[in-house]
Amino acid sequence: MSAERWRQVLDDFEACLVEQECLLDEDPYAELVAFTPPAGLGPMPLEVSERAGQLLLRAGQLGDRVAGQLAGAGRQLALANRMAGDPGDRPAYLDQMV
Repeated sequence: MSAERWRQVLDDFEACLVEQECLLDEDPYAELVAFTPPAGLGPMPLEVSERAGQLLLRAGQLGDRVAGQLAGAGRQLALANRMAGDPGDRPAYLDQMV
């Protein structure tokens, strides 16, 4: 019974990963919902450990993708802030009547 329950949890985890990947394909800054396994699963049976390892690797790759996108957004923000400069440094132009 435990192996069957674990298979269902891994199916749910895989479905969550697919959903997260699709969300990121549509919007690189989409808010992702973390997968939370149900409580009381007990130890993982050996017969599902290979699949669990593959899904864990896939989740890690997704995490790397998100980290890369966050780093890119941070670089863009830093560049925008540098380009904007300090508002006190901007020239002011005034019309003057002569």
